[in-house]
Amino acid sequence: MNRYIIYMADSNTKIRSKISSIYPFLLYGFTGVIIVLYSMVIYTYVRMQIDDSVRINYGGRLRMLTQKITKDVILYRYGVSPRAQIEDSISVFNESIHAITHGGSVPLNAQRTEFKRMSPMDDPRSHELLDRAIEEWDPFKYHVIQFLERKDDASYGYIIEHNEKLLDTIDRAVIAIQVHTNQDQRVLAIVITAGIAAIFVMLLYNFLKQVRRYRIASSRLAEIELLLPICANCKKIRTNNEHPFDPRSWTTIEEYLIENKDMICPDCMTKLYPNLPVEKDKSE
Repeated sequence: MNRYIIYMADSNTKIRSKISSIYPFLLYGFTGVIIVLYSMVIYTYVRMQIDDSVRINYGGRLRMLTQKITKDVILYRYGVSPRAQIEDSISVFNESIHAITHGGSVPLNAQRTEFKRMSPMDDPRSHELLDRAIEEWDPFKYHVIQFLERKDDASYGYIIEHNEKLLDTIDRAVIAIQVHTNQDQRVLAIVITAGIAAIFVMLLYNFLKQVRRYRIASSRLAEIELLLPICANCKKIRTNNEHPFDPRSWTTIEEYLIENKDMICPDCMTKLYPNLPVEKDKSE
C-alpha cells in the first residue's frame, strides 16, 4: 500500500512537471491562434469598410449618371447630345449597379478601361434597396434605348416621369449603405477595444505572474541565506558572505547565538549554553 502511494505521488509529480514544461508552448500557441483570428476579423471588417465606402461613392455616381442620362436624352431629342454618349452612360450605369449589388467589376471611367472588383452587398436592407433600384432601372434603360432608336413620345414621357423615382430609390440605398457602414465602424471599434483589453489583461496576468515568481524566488533566497556556512575545521560560522576571506566575517557559534538568540529554543539554549543569558518574553 505504501509503495502504491509513493508510486502515485511520483506519477503526479511527473505529470505536473510535464504540464509545467509544456505550459509555455500551450500559452504561446493559444495566443498565436487568438492573434490570427483577431487579425482575420479585423481584416474582414476593414475590407467591408472599404467596399462600403466604394459603394457609397459609386451610389453617388449612379445618381449623377441618372440625371446625366435624362439630361442627354432631352438634348438628344433636340439634336444636341450624341447618341454614343448616352449609350456609354447606360453601359457604365448598368454594370455599376449590378456590381455593387451582387458583386463584380465596376467601371471606373466612361470608356470602361479601368475596373474595380467588388464583393456582393452583405447588408440585407441595402441589398433590398439596390435590387429595387435595379428593378426600376431595367425599364428605365429599356425606354432610353427605345427612345434612342425611335424618338417616341411614350418612352420620352416614361424617362421624364420615372427619373425622380429612380433617383429617390438610389438615394435611399446609399443612405442604407451609410447606416450599415456606421454599424460596421462601431463593431470594428468594439473588436479593437476588446483586443486591446485582452492584450492588457494578458500583460497584466504575465506581470502578476512574474511578480509572484519574483516573490517566491526572494523568499527562497531569504531561506537559503539563513543557511550558515560553517568551517569544516574550527566550526566557525561565516556571517558575511561578501567577504569570505576576511577574518572578521567569521565568528564562533557561541558569539553568533548571543547575537541571534532566536536560532535555538530556550530549553536547548539553557541546556547547551547555560552561561548565555536568556531573555524572557515581555508579554508574560
